[in-house]
Amino acid sequence: MEWLTELIKHTPEILKAASASDLSLAAFFFLVGAALIAVLLRSAPTAAKLIAIVVWLGASLVALLYFVHHKMVEPDYITRIVGQDTAVKGHAADLDLGLIQADAERVVQLNVRLEGNASPLRILIADAPVTAEIAAPNEGKVNDGGQAVTVKLTVAATATRETRVVRIGKPDSKGGGLVLRVSYTALASPVSAQNDSGPKPSGNGQDTGPTYTLCAVAPAQGQYEVTSSRYWLTGDRACNAYSQCAPAPGASGNQACFVFNMQGHSECTKPLSNCPATRNSEGHIVATFKLVPSTPRLTAAAT
Repeated sequence: MEWLTELIKHTPEILKAASASDLSLAAFFFLVGAALIAVLLRSAPTAAKLIAIVVWLGASLVALLYFVHHKMVEPDYITRIVGQDTAVKGHAADLDLGLIQADAERVVQLNVRLEGNASPLRILIADAPVTAEIAAPNEGKVNDGGQAVTVKLTVAATATRETRVVRIGKPDSKGGGLVLRVSYTALASPVSAQNDSGPKPSGNGQDTGPTYTLCAVAPAQGQYEVTSSRYWLTGDRACNAYSQCAPAPGASGNQACFVFNMQGHSECTKPLSNCPATRNSEGHIVATFKLVPSTPRLTAAAT
């Protein structure tokens, strides 16, 4: 009987929303029903007729309220991400999580309420792998801050953008409500990248050769930052033994770089020496990167 309690509770605004045709149709059916009652109960006592007509009047009023209530436009939903100032109003919203870390739980908290309406809300639908929870309002009523909605998901890496739906509405909602479309692209994190310079010549004799730069680069899609890196030389020289190896200045977050050069062999410049004064070494670098998740964005969307 919750639906009847809801109708009685909102009778004034429902009657106010009723059109002239709604009232005329209700009056017509009441009069037809009253006339039928009078005919069918013509031999019954007058009190029984009055009781039947009063009952019919009540049933007609409930039918009118029910009909108009289902025709009424539901107030707009006010939705915002906790910690952000932007609020979205309407019956559909896009929650764009952007780039998220694969195989790690992503959690976003929102506040949702009906404009000018203290009715509590619940989660009607949440498409897997997205889950949603809604906090019960204090003392059964929703304040201006709305109800706290927590959206969670854990997904494997995907190169494409995915969209799932969370529907929020009144407990007695059969449809409608707020359609929240949750979009995301899941990228692997952490990721490793390695690079090799190939053979590079040293200087000639005691001279130091050119300075080379070698970088390990994170995936092109997404914003990553370096968590660790390691570099070394193979071939003729090792790092900082007749060579110089150091991190490259000014490297961006999506790449880790180092610079290196090598000194040649002065002993091979002496008369009668039979060895190359310039020799090759190869640079190597390996780095680990972690994804910097996007800031979620909430925007209004067409129903």
